[in-house]
Amino acid sequence: MRIEIDYMPLVPAFLNGKGPYTFAVDTGYNGPNVSPKVADELGLKKNEDECVVLETFAVDELLFQNFEIYVSDRPKLWNLLREEVAGIIGMGFLKYFEVTIDYRGSSMSLVPMMDLVGKPPNVQPNFSYVRIKYPNRYIVVPVHINETGPYDFVLDTGAKTTVVSEEIAGKLNLIKGDQRIAYGAVDDKACWDSVVEDLRIGKRSVDDLRVIVMDTHYLSKYADCEIGGNIGYNFLRRFSLTMNVLDLYVGLSG
Repeated sequence: MRIEIDYMPLVPAFLNGKGPYTFAVDTGYNGPNVSPKVADELGLKKNEDECVVLETFAVDELLFQNFEIYVSDRPKLWNLLREEVAGIIGMGFLKYFEVTIDYRGSSMSLVPMMDLVGKPPNVQPNFSYVRIKYPNRYIVVPVHINETGPYDFVLDTGAKTTVVSEEIAGKLNLIKGDQRIAYGAVDDKACWDSVVEDLRIGKRSVDDLRVIVMDTHYLSKYADCEIGGNIGYNFLRRFSLTMNVLDLYVGLSG
């Protein structure tokens, strides 16, 4: 399906046959979530788990009935997104699909995992593949920086800029640039700008990549491993990306 890329992939979705509503695709978030504004527009009432049940939820050619979705009432979350974004599709939804996002071609596909069970992985000759970890709610990929590593990074389609931990920045003696605040959906964190000479996943690399350096320990509690950062849009925008948590791989082409 055709999508819009505004650092986050944005997809059209229909809720109870109405729409399209714009949903952001964020692998660094669990979800799926819908905004309180849209829930009110549709006359949906939250249950005790802060969820609503949609009669139908449709993305591309996929149609789901009696679809449960969280209503997030965090104003900070919605203030970070474009005004027209009505919800977030996160790993709570995406883990059931093999997902391909073509950043340069502005397209996305979702193949149900149930259609892939018992079949060999769909390996494409122009893709470079790496084994991943999927310990809880994040896709964790092995990353090499300046020919050191591998380090465990979260693959985060909801992040504008790639993040490197303070520990790795210290180990690699990264040059410290401007200090500022990184605004998040839950917390704001102090950070500083830097550049890495080379960041590589498998055989796909980007030279002179701008990164922000910050404390990443908050990510580790969800990943059951020490997280060294996350991979954001300024790396991913150059590639087509395939994610599969059933066979535990990520592929990049471009």
